[in-house]
Amino acid sequence: MEGNLQNIFMEHYLNWVLSAAHCFQEVVMYFGRLRQSGSNPNETSRRASRIINHPNYSSPPYDNDIALVQLSSSVNFSDYIRPVCLAAAGSTFAAGTESWVTGWGRLQSEGG
Repeated sequence: MEGNLQNIFMEHYLNWVLSAAHCFQEVVMYFGRLRQSGSNPNETSRRASRIINHPNYSSPPYDNDIALVQLSSSVNFSDYIRPVCLAAAGSTFAAGTESWVTGWGRLQSEGG
């Protein structure tokens, strides 16, 4: 394939999402969302057409809390929607290595 990296990259689409299995009580995913309330002009959403949980996932205690989710339709990458790079198999990280984690996490308690 010829072309510069930007042209090649912009031709790709997002069809699958890797996430925590416990996140899929609701099966609508939002991309490009900046905040939970108010205007999100660069946001798009998709429903899940297929969810594959880890075969040993258990809730609770949330062991093996990972899932692959196939989207109902592709999402185009943009300035606001980008893929993340995963570490290569066998990578090691020294204590104190800085990293980024994104996501909303649990926004409310389920307790009584």
